[in-house]
Amino acid sequence: MPEKPLLRLTIRGRRSRPDTSWGPRQIKPEYEERRAHLIRAINELFDPASSRLKWFSGRALLWVQMAPDAGAPSWAPLELFHGDRDARMSMIAPWDDGYIVEVSRSAKDGLLHRLTNPSDEIKATVSRIVDLLPHPEVVSVLDKLKAVWDAAPEIQARRSFVLSPAPFRHNLARRRIIAALHGAGLGLSPAFPLLEDHSVLRNRGPFVELYEVQAATLPASMPERALALQTPGHYLRFAVTLGSFEEMLQASANGISVRWDPIPQLEPARTGWGPEPEIEVAITGTEPTVGVIDGGLSARRYEPIVAWREEPFFPEGQLDVRHGNRVAALIWNPEEWSNGLQLDPLPCRVGIVPAVPRSDIAAQWDIAAFFEYLDRVISRHPDTKVWNVSANLRRACDENRVSEFGHQLSVLSRKYGVLFVVSAGNKEGGQSGRIAPPADAEAGITVAGRAADVVGAPGGPCAVSRQGLGPEEMLKPDLSWFSTHRLLGGDHATATSYAAPLISRLAAHTWSKLRDPSPSMVKALLLSTADRDRLHEMLGFGSPVVPRRPWATPEHRVALCWRGSMTEKGEYTWSDIRLPPSIAQDGWLRGHIRLVAVLEPVTHMRGSNYFSTRLEAQVEYFADDGDWKKLFGGLPPETAEARARLEDHKWDPVRFYSERNVEAQLGRPELRVSARLYWRDRYLYPFSTQNREVPVSFVLTLEAPDRTADIHDDFVATMSAGVEIEVAELDVEADGH
Repeated sequence: MPEKPLLRLTIRGRRSRPDTSWGPRQIKPEYEERRAHLIRAINELFDPASSRLKWFSGRALLWVQMAPDAGAPSWAPLELFHGDRDARMSMIAPWDDGYIVEVSRSAKDGLLHRLTNPSDEIKATVSRIVDLLPHPEVVSVLDKLKAVWDAAPEIQARRSFVLSPAPFRHNLARRRIIAALHGAGLGLSPAFPLLEDHSVLRNRGPFVELYEVQAATLPASMPERALALQTPGHYLRFAVTLGSFEEMLQASANGISVRWDPIPQLEPARTGWGPEPEIEVAITGTEPTVGVIDGGLSARRYEPIVAWREEPFFPEGQLDVRHGNRVAALIWNPEEWSNGLQLDPLPCRVGIVPAVPRSDIAAQWDIAAFFEYLDRVISRHPDTKVWNVSANLRRACDENRVSEFGHQLSVLSRKYGVLFVVSAGNKEGGQSGRIAPPADAEAGITVAGRAADVVGAPGGPCAVSRQGLGPEEMLKPDLSWFSTHRLLGGDHATATSYAAPLISRLAAHTWSKLRDPSPSMVKALLLSTADRDRLHEMLGFGSPVVPRRPWATPEHRVALCWRGSMTEKGEYTWSDIRLPPSIAQDGWLRGHIRLVAVLEPVTHMRGSNYFSTRLEAQVEYFADDGDWKKLFGGLPPETAEARARLEDHKWDPVRFYSERNVEAQLGRPELRVSARLYWRDRYLYPFSTQNREVPVSFVLTLEAPDRTADIHDDFVATMSAGVEIEVAELDVEADGH
């Protein structure tokens, strides 16, 4: 069947201001009881004789626990704890089912005044506050800390963690925390602190780019270096090694640290027949390059596909070169090694990043130094846009917190405009089956394993693959593909390590075909071709095989992509998507319609609520009653927060809606896509969120019920100047359009 090219929608989205009035807030019956409890707690905690609050330059952190029905961002207790003109108190970050609040010693009077002379807004807020506690008491629960301690392997009598210091906003308190951290005798990494994002370094004199700073311009000691990088609203974390659990417990109880991210070993995420294929490498010069962060490459037969090679991060004797050889072979020609599987030839050259040790190597590794290294590597290869990571930490991701490893991959993705493809990880006896970091990188594509059926097509779940969901119910894994292969060396093996390269090569070819590629657009396109209509916790959205080349479609299908930048408090619509007769006959819309949207969200690492922005999107049709009606999409904004998070995963940056057998009576043959951007926890940021643009990529696919119909050419003719071909180099039939 002839293929048709991917199209780009050229119609600009129109922005309008929706009605956002919600009416007065309800005061719950528990108000008086909870108000009295807060007054008692404040008097007790601020008593000069009490030692429960941990003071740093006259500042301390409290935890405000909210009621279960107050999970929506609109119930953040800003009226009570934020906005004092004398800065006696301020909201700092969401934390579990509540919020961190920073207070000064003089905040007591202001709090008691608001509680004894409350407005109706404060009454509604107070009626939803369950408790007020010193934050160090919340984070130093013995059993929870012990579980974190046990998750980090002991190597040479020490264990590695990423330490998150108390997130004070007041500059003197931040300085005091860093001094206390340095004086605690913890094993601080000499590398740069880990950054929430790289905007901290923009327009900062010598700090133009993180790893271009000359030694002469950078303070030598870690405390001075950290202070030099401090800016309002930015949050640093530190790589440390600890020799005893008591060090962890004391730093938490004393209010220095609020989170410990254990850093286990980084290790590889561990069909065909006939003789091994003869490798005749014929480089055409058109193959895209995939950066391979793995154990290196030593197989001579694959040396011609190496585009570039970096110095190793680990000593060469510790690298898993055998695994690196196998991954490189799967990026070049898996269809020859596993010739019983339905795989297309999509050869890619490889850039070699030797940075994954063998699983039997027990050695401390510095995650801060690792990302310093990786930043330098990526900056030196601006033409390499897709990076394969077939390696994971030896633990499941946290249910409520994104790992430092996953977050830093997303930071690098946004900084350099690259796409990471990450294996989901493999289950081992007795371990949790959740995906393993850095598979919780929201900006990347997380790949689970998948079995093949009897004809070599995608089948059921892989028995060893880890599964979703990710932290905070993140929609992971994204995709899945064959994980059992015949490998270089002749043996067969099953691992998500061997599924990720299949996605990486497809992503690299997709990127190379587009006129205006971006990481989120390539991700959206691959998701749009997945063979499932809903997320499966073991398969993700499936395998990208419908069709098998995301930049092309069969005649009975049309794929339409576009990018936009959205701000809050506005409803965006992309209208005038006119339907051809092949999908809108006799006044009825019939067919298979799918909308995929990938937001490039604003995120933070200061507590809960990792995503500060979310996207609401839906497809609408012009109905026979003369009005626009929802065809499918997100839940209404007034939906209860708990239900929206459970059913729609409303804060996940991926919006994926797919409906087969659509049937709707039309007033005129038109569709439109509408979308809105929402923010939460605005107090986290030192800028106004109102005009902050957040990018998003959309892919809309329309499929006719009749597989012999030529919907693509009909759609192009119907839309006229509203679309253009997105494929840069046409190797598909375009019929002159």
